[in-house]
Amino acid sequence: MISFDYDLRNGYVDVNQDQVTVLADAAEKPVDIDVARAAAAKARALGRLTEGVAVDIARAQASLVRAEHRLVLAMRQGA
Repeated sequence: MISFDYDLRNGYVDVNQDQVTVLADAAEKPVDIDVARAAAAKARALGRLTEGVAVDIARAQASLVRAEHRLVLAMRQGA
């Protein structure tokens, strides 16, 4: 069995017996994830959520989730 991990954003995956269809805004392989950049994005998002100043909460939360997911995927692959 062959297995692939990708970071997908805003997408849809359909799996049939012998075919996989992926429709997504972005797909990133773990080896292509810049861990330092993802960690910096996580820190920025956390800072925005904890600063106590006017901020788009939904956007900051989405940034945090995206950064955390990228870090988990990269670490799982040993990046």
